[in-house]
Amino acid sequence: MCELSNEQVFSNWQECNRENRQQGADYWHDFMSKRAKRGYKGAQAVVDKMDRLK
Repeated sequence: MCELSNEQVFSNWQECNRENRQQGADYWHDFMSKRAKRGYKGAQAVVDKMDRLK
């Protein structure tokens, strides 16, 4: 799953939010948060965007 781009992860998170699938949205948020903690380029900006849109 590491081959997913930040944009793909964000899109998956948005889709789960639109469909009120909280467990799925939480999964993608956690996935991106862990990616950001590992220093993956651009991941923290996506986490920040997710947090603003919650």
